[in-house]
Amino acid sequence: MNKLSTIGLDTAKSVFHLHGIDDQGAELLSRRLKRNDLESFFRKLEPCTVALEACGASYHWARLLMTLGHQVKLVPPQFVKRFLEGSRKTDARDAKALALAGRSRDLRVVPIRSEVEQAGLAVVSARRLLVNQRTQTGNSLRGHLAEFGLVARTGDCGLEGLLNKVESGEIGVPAAALEAVAALALQWRALDERIAKLTARLEAEAKVNPKTRRLMQVPGVGPITAMAFVLKVPEPKRFAAARGCTAWLGLVCNERSSGSKRRLTGITKAGDEDLRTLLVQGAASVIVAAKRKPADASVSPWLRRIIAAKPFKVAAVALAARNARTLWAMLKTGADYDAKHRAQATPAC
Repeated sequence: MNKLSTIGLDTAKSVFHLHGIDDQGAELLSRRLKRNDLESFFRKLEPCTVALEACGASYHWARLLMTLGHQVKLVPPQFVKRFLEGSRKTDARDAKALALAGRSRDLRVVPIRSEVEQAGLAVVSARRLLVNQRTQTGNSLRGHLAEFGLVARTGDCGLEGLLNKVESGEIGVPAAALEAVAALALQWRALDERIAKLTARLEAEAKVNPKTRRLMQVPGVGPITAMAFVLKVPEPKRFAAARGCTAWLGLVCNERSSGSKRRLTGITKAGDEDLRTLLVQGAASVIVAAKRKPADASVSPWLRRIIAAKPFKVAAVALAARNARTLWAMLKTGADYDAKHRAQATPAC
């Protein structure tokens, strides 16, 4: 009798679908299970490989199945698409594709995060969401006030000053509009307080974590970026080289080549958008400081050449890619930041 070797588990909110195969890929199991029955089913099952599509909820099931003695593989969603049959989407087909993907030799599994790592990422993600909401609220305030000919200076201080004048009655605004502006202003300030609390928590954790303290030695890498990088790249050795990490972040050139013609376009923007944004923003701040103090000896010759030859955003992305490779190398080797060694590094692409 053939032995069950790999199970593709298509997770959902309440009903899950399982597809089991043997070593030759022959189907041995195909059934649906309710959420409450899943643990008891795998507890009775002999240890095997379980493939799940990598997502937020899959980490919980991965940790649970590992405690039951099973080997768990988290499969990237784009890798699962290779094994889907037909254009119609069903839970059964998704589970079968996961089972086939789980036994593929080309599979690069996603690391399984611990509860501590997921808790830290929850803080980073929540802060990012609040920052986006605050930006949207501030832009909405500016837009509504501009409809009455009121324009605030750039930055939060400019908007706050204009709001104070409107709320004090120094600048006249129709009553209905004033009520709407007051509601948005209240939300804008409340978000600012919540963001400050989460930021303070992340900064405090970054100060006591030896990994993040080491990464913060890199110019343009603050406590938020360092914490996000440590949490989202927990296993730097899974990348064979530094370029693999930058490719995962989407900071390498997108190649569209054919025959003897090689064409490199903009960055791929694949991978984690939040971490890539933090790296680019940090690099942009370094470039702004370098332009304000052109005689600063700490600015590397490579960065001076990039600033002089490339547009601002292109230079920021190039520096972000170099910083990503530097952070990866520091995490992998445990070494401190060396500015001299950094200056001899090669460009991103």
